[in-house]
Amino acid sequence: MKSVRTLLLAIGLATSVCSYAQLEGDKSINLHLGSQGAGVELKYNFYKKLSARLGTSIIPVEVKNVINLDNFDTDDRFAAKFTNIHLLLDYPLIGQGFRFVAGGAYFLKAKGTIERTAKEEAGFGDITYSPEQLGTLTADVDWKGFAPYGGFAFFRAFPRHRFNITLDMGTYYLVAPKTRFTSTGMLTVDDKSQQQFQSNMSEYRWLPVLQLNFNFKL
Repeated sequence: MKSVRTLLLAIGLATSVCSYAQLEGDKSINLHLGSQGAGVELKYNFYKKLSARLGTSIIPVEVKNVINLDNFDTDDRFAAKFTNIHLLLDYPLIGQGFRFVAGGAYFLKAKGTIERTAKEEAGFGDITYSPEQLGTLTADVDWKGFAPYGGFAFFRAFPRHRFNITLDMGTYYLVAPKTRFTSTGMLTVDDKSQQQFQSNMSEYRWLPVLQLNFNFKL
């Protein structure tokens, strides 16, 4: 932990060397890309050193056949779709190059989905079921709701001239997720397994943010 604080301090000192006075009324628009997806923000310095960011971010991810079982052939699909509207406040700690960031976001959509569709027959006792009878088993995890945010930002909050790049490091703390299983056929999950899945997923509430911001002065 001490090494992390030392690293943050060193970065802050380095970036503050080339800082300049932040003025009330400064404003910019940024396009960002990182672990919370892609999006856009409007930033405005409304009181002395304090600036605010209002923006939105979107994550659309979908991959197929990432789960393999040796004894059963299936088509698998994993999808994650996150959309948020966020409001963040930046306050410089060292010059203008190292800032504390706090705020929150409302996640309009924050859902992960895993689908498993049978590709081959499966026997249970003396009965054999076709892939159509086995169907598709779907597990949904939903974090929709408000999430507070805390973190740090590096490099000048506003471009000195027309353009600059900044870096964000932080995390959202999501609401406790809701889980649900649905099936179109014989593939099912028993109640005990569903409860265990819910219990396991309840620990996944941190959404880390590592993000590059491409800022354009207005």
